[in-house]
Amino acid sequence: MLPDVEKAAGTESLATETTAAATEPPFDPPEPEPSLPTTTTVNVLNLPPLKPETTSLSTRSAREALRTLETFERSPENPLNWANGRKWRTTLTVAVTGFIATCGSSIAVPGIHDAMREFGVTNEKIGVLVTSCYVLGMGVGPFLFAPLSELYGRQVAYQSAQACYVLFCMASALAPK
Repeated sequence: MLPDVEKAAGTESLATETTAAATEPPFDPPEPEPSLPTTTTVNVLNLPPLKPETTSLSTRSAREALRTLETFERSPENPLNWANGRKWRTTLTVAVTGFIATCGSSIAVPGIHDAMREFGVTNEKIGVLVTSCYVLGMGVGPFLFAPLSELYGRQVAYQSAQACYVLFCMASALAPK
């Protein structure tokens, strides 16, 4: 077609795309790298070659673990099978715990000067100690509660950590001057 006719027919962009595609070189995939020479090992100690060992489920716990894995899709312990209420309770527990942890580290900072004045403390380092101890606890806590979570599950770790938090908050709230 002539250019004037292509413009009139509204196919100008189609014609320019086909000419541009015709001028580009075809895509060639890169050639694979030549394989590296393999090294041969010499059996100096005359040991038998290593064989993959097959394990048998001889222990009771291994058999129970296999049975649990086989039925996990239908298991009530699978979070996908939980009722919506339980899913929301668990989600909110984790979210509130995260909020309390980050909020608790800085919530006492605005009142440190008033507390120091009330208790007659003039050393500024004591004022900083409140936040420092809390942040130190946030840093050390995972070393204590991560193994607990691995051994007994997240629920036990969350509940015991929250119990410790409540006990320390109660102790600081009820402490005499």
